[in-house]
Amino acid sequence: MRWLIILMAALLVPASPSHASADNSTYLRQVEAALAGGRLLQARKMLEKAEQGWEALGLPLLWAELFYQEGAYQEALARYTALAAHDPSNARTATGAGLAALKLSKLEDACHWLGHATSLANAGSKAWNGLGICLDHKKDWAASEAAYKRALHISASGAIWNNYGYSLLLQQRYEEAADAFGRASADARVRSKAALNLEIAEALKGATPKRRQGERSADWARRLNNAGYAAWLHGDPAAAKTLLVEALKVSDVHFAKAEANLRLVENR
Repeated sequence: MRWLIILMAALLVPASPSHASADNSTYLRQVEAALAGGRLLQARKMLEKAEQGWEALGLPLLWAELFYQEGAYQEALARYTALAAHDPSNARTATGAGLAALKLSKLEDACHWLGHATSLANAGSKAWNGLGICLDHKKDWAASEAAYKRALHISASGAIWNNYGYSLLLQQRYEEAADAFGRASADARVRSKAALNLEIAEALKGATPKRRQGERSADWARRLNNAGYAAWLHGDPAAAKTLLVEALKVSDVHFAKAEANLRLVENR
């Protein structure tokens, strides 16, 4: 059995190219494909093999991207920053530095690198989307809206629509936010998050939620709680209390969040 496991591992990780035989660029594309597919263990093994046998200009960038996807944002930031400082014209490394800084809540660093990335001609949607998030933190609404629209022009992904919707929600532009979340929910990758945000936007518009046919008690209670909290944020404590009491009534388990929200409304 042990030899079978070793054989399978060998099949998963292509042999590292040598100077004499394989094409290095093909190997790098295989690493990129592994990263894009979320196969992080495979990508790490391939990078480790490559470092043992040959030199390639693309390896440091792929290591930075691997660390970012693994959630090691401090290490990713250090590597992206070094690469971006060495080649200021590379939008990909500046974008990586900005997004890693954003994950670490280093807002000034994030805005610096994402601002630099978007000043370059080949900036992608991730750079513009990240800049929009930075500008939301600064409440520079006009600039953040321009950044999101630029990102959507490049790639109308659900993640960007969801972030844009959240920006509109912060600005109390509830109708537009609901539209953005509706567009985001068409993307399966962010559907559940966008659907939750849409419920909040609809509640903030003043819409009373209705139970869906066949909806589980837990899901209905969760939506009532979200609507109640939204009503409280909107300055309607009476509606908030009604919705939160109903959430507690229909929930078939102890609903601590709705209970806490009700105390918040009653002790305003």
